[in-house]
Amino acid sequence: MRYDAFGRITWLNASFATKANTDFAWNRTFTGQVFDSESGLMLYHNRYYHTGLGRFVSRDPIGYNAGDVSFYRYLLNSSCNSTDAHGLQARRLIPCERMLLSAQRRIESNRRFGHDILRKCNIDIRCHEDCWTSQSFGAVAWASDEHVHICFRESTIARMSQREVTTLLIHELVHADQFIQENECLCNDKKFDGDPPPSLFLTEEELVSMEPVERDERLSDCERRERQASEEQIKALRNFRNAPDNLVQACTDRSCNYQAQVK
Repeated sequence: MRYDAFGRITWLNASFATKANTDFAWNRTFTGQVFDSESGLMLYHNRYYHTGLGRFVSRDPIGYNAGDVSFYRYLLNSSCNSTDAHGLQARRLIPCERMLLSAQRRIESNRRFGHDILRKCNIDIRCHEDCWTSQSFGAVAWASDEHVHICFRESTIARMSQREVTTLLIHELVHADQFIQENECLCNDKKFDGDPPPSLFLTEEELVSMEPVERDERLSDCERRERQASEEQIKALRNFRNAPDNLVQACTDRSCNYQAQVK
């Protein structure tokens, strides 16, 4: 499928030629919201959105508190620079979010590793300065009861090129794939709202206070995932044009650096 700036769908076949309809029962499409195939409308939690008109079909429930004089306008008519997951108030995307969206588009349009994961599974991908871990890495991936979460550190992403961010996202999608292979229920169409639970990574103080056996077990599991991710990432990046070697090496060495911090 292909979208225009306001979410109108053009269905494509395997040769990327247009077709009248789709053979699949898509549940979520533009911006990950629920798509009603009968009405052609999208449910943004609090109201419906019409992709053909590029506007909501009902008034904004919070009225002028949304900061817009129009109660029906979608994302202040700036859909590439704003987001509104709940159909209430547009919010400008921060630079980290814009780079991640561009990275996702590159992966999906070029069918890189992670293309199927992003298409089939509702992964919680977000930017945050703390990322629920004290480590200084650019991103961290972990699983909760029903979702896989990937958090990117804003200040680190701000110092990276778009190519590096795309490579880092591919690496974290390798971890997402690991979690999903261990528990396929993590790949679902449920929308995640709110703040995710803390990641499986602990602070340095917590690791130091652990019993040596428990600490070594936690570090061994981390090292195992990184080693496996490194092998899969080499395959994933094989056809990725001009993949930055310094970032690939940094991802490969993450577990070694992690252990050096706490031993």
